[in-house]
Parts: sequence; C-alpha cells; structure tokens
Amino acid sequence: MAAQIPHHPLRVYVMGERAIRREAATADDIAEMRRLTEEAVRAGAFGFTTARTNAHKTTSGEMVPGRFAEMDELTGIGRGLGAAGAGTFDMNSDFEDEEAEFAWITRLGKETRRPIWFLLTDRPTDPPRWRRIMAAVHIARDAGASVTAQVAGRPVGVILGVATSLNPFAIRERYKPVEGLPLAERLARLRDPAVRRAILDDWPSPALLSRFGPLVQLVAARWDRMS
Repeated sequence: MAAQIPHHPLRVYVMGERAIRREAATADDIAEMRRLTEEAVRAGAFGFTTARTNAHKTTSGEMVPGRFAEMDELTGIGRGLGAAGAGTFDMNSDFEDEEAEFAWITRLGKETRRPIWFLLTDRPTDPPRWRRIMAAVHIARDAGASVTAQVAGRPVGVILGVATSLNPFAIRERYKPVEGLPLAERLARLRDPAVRRAILDDWPSPALLSRFGPLVQLVAARWDRMS
C-alpha cells in the first residue's frame, strides 16, 4: 500500500472556505501547499494526486475543490516533489483542452524530473480519444518528461441497486415518493404494477441527473446500458 497526499483536502486545509468555493489560490497559498507536499513526501508519501474531472463531485453535486485549479497552483505543488527529489504526480483529467493540458504536464515533468501519470479511459462518445492522448504521451516523453498513461485493470462501472447508495430510479421524479421509505416498505410499493409503470415511463430529470458525474449520467439514464 502507498499513501499519497490528496489535492482536495490539502487545498481546504490551506485555503479553508475559499477552496470549497473554488477560488484561485494566492501565491502564499501555493507556497504553503508546496511546502506541505514536500514535507509529506519526505515523510514517506508516495506522491501527490489531483482530480481534474467532472466525474468527481460532492454528494450535493458540487465539483470538488481542486477541479478547476489554475496551472500555477498545480505547477507550484509539483515543484514540492522536485524539491524533495521524490514522489510522483498523479491525476485524473477530462482533458477538455488536450493540447493545453499536455503543455503544462510536459513543462512540469521536465522541470521537476518527477514521474507524472494519469488515468487513461475510453469513451463511447469519442472513440478516437485514447489514440490522440497516447500520441500526446509519446510527444511529451520525447520532449524529456516522464509521462505515463495508466489503464484500469478492469472495466469501470457503477453498482446500481434499490438498496445501494445509487439506484437507477433515483433520477426519476416519480420515484421520489417511495425513496425515503424503509427498504421493506419500499419494495412492497415497488411491487405495485401501477407504481412500477409510472416510474419506468418517467424520464430522467436533468436537475437530478446533473448531481452525478459523466459515467453515472451515461449509465443511469439508459436501461440498455445496465446489466
């Protein structure tokens, strides 16, 4: 097992409510996050990790504190790894602007001489995406940055169920009257053909669906994408 220093609690620890409001970090904020990152790595942390993806949200549907962190913040924190001469920079990114994302990753990798890796995912809505990203990885490596794309050891999915934290009916308004009932009573109501038909005929609510990340939205809104 390897412990990493996570960006979001680090940001909240240093910036307080400003981090939760996703305000830009000041030079002093960045310096402190860099110092703490270096200290953590010297104490044995494997590295630093951040999330730049809409897949990571709070339970209320808000983006996590570091979702839109500026390049100056991420680069400053990464320099803590360089100062320690140890640790890796890990991230999960949507790569909304692939060219810009790889530009700062490459600069950081060359400057700090520390490994950088990210999670590479395939998307049914953009089949060529992984090929573009892998081509950019090779360009970054040719430029002198240690950049690696990680691939999951198994397919990524979500567990849906009536008794789980996420169920396929929760994004439908007609399910709301039974959602808060005790499980036994809820199951009894769901055995009523009229209740079942009303829920199944209902369309996903955009407001309810927006609380979740892209993967959940992709799966939970379509019966044919569930198994």
